[in-house]
Amino acid sequence: MTSTNPKPKHSTIKQAGLELVAATTASAFSKTIVAPLDRLKLLSQVQNELIRTDKLKGQWSGYQDMFSKTVRFQGGSSFWRGNYTNILRYTIQNGTGLTAKDQIHRIDPLGSSFGKSGKNFIYGGCGGVVGVLISYPLEYARSRLANDIKTGKQFNGIFHALKMAHQNEGFRGIYKGISISIPTIFVYRALIFGGYDTFSEYLDDKNNSSESSSSIVTGFKKFLGGYLIAAFAGATVYPFDTMRQRMIVTTGESKGYNSWSHQIAMIVQKEGVSALYKGLSMNLLRNVGTAMAVFGYDHVKKVIV
Repeated sequence: MTSTNPKPKHSTIKQAGLELVAATTASAFSKTIVAPLDRLKLLSQVQNELIRTDKLKGQWSGYQDMFSKTVRFQGGSSFWRGNYTNILRYTIQNGTGLTAKDQIHRIDPLGSSFGKSGKNFIYGGCGGVVGVLISYPLEYARSRLANDIKTGKQFNGIFHALKMAHQNEGFRGIYKGISISIPTIFVYRALIFGGYDTFSEYLDDKNNSSESSSSIVTGFKKFLGGYLIAAFAGATVYPFDTMRQRMIVTTGESKGYNSWSHQIAMIVQKEGVSALYKGLSMNLLRNVGTAMAVFGYDHVKKVIV
């Protein structure tokens, strides 16, 4: 995904714009495909929080029970509830993150201080932080809408969710969870962006030295590698993502947490460490969408940039 052309075909501004188009196109497509998996993962993560705050009467017995009851009470289309917000959030976050990462690569502030692979990971993490800072209000709204299980709907849309957060806790409510998101997203995106770039460069260098290389086989290897990298990255930061999602759904609630340390102590004490990994299996399936996004960006960019 990093640029290796010594002479860019376009000006820096135009190239950044085209890269943003490539990133947002790949991101929007992938998120729409995996939206039902994303909602099941989110509901699984926060179900104990929904019970604790009296929004859910009892636990679902499994994904099948969760799926069937969601369809029965909210309809099949509810699996795409908040998907517009999620697409907007993810395209901005992933699009600006990927674009920022490539622009930082071109500026190359670290110079020769680190090797190429090391810079892939560091610049990938920095790009991820840029993306989450810009898109976080949408991240908050997406989580609230996806976890809205009331029949009559607690929130009417993006602006209503953000308005209620601001009324309950001010500007801080809209950015609830950001303090743990920044280090989490740095590690997550460093692994995904940096890992994919390094793996992709390795395959390209290997194919350039081999006359028998196949573009189809290389493409499959890149997609599979992208999925395995995304799955590993997601599992690595998953407990922190669970904490953030659960913190978000307590906005405006009397049964909230005083701090991150208070939250993790309460969860581990009452529910066990395994509660931090609820929904992980669904997240592993959902990572197919993440692999589609980075793989799609890599290939769309080669066509239009």
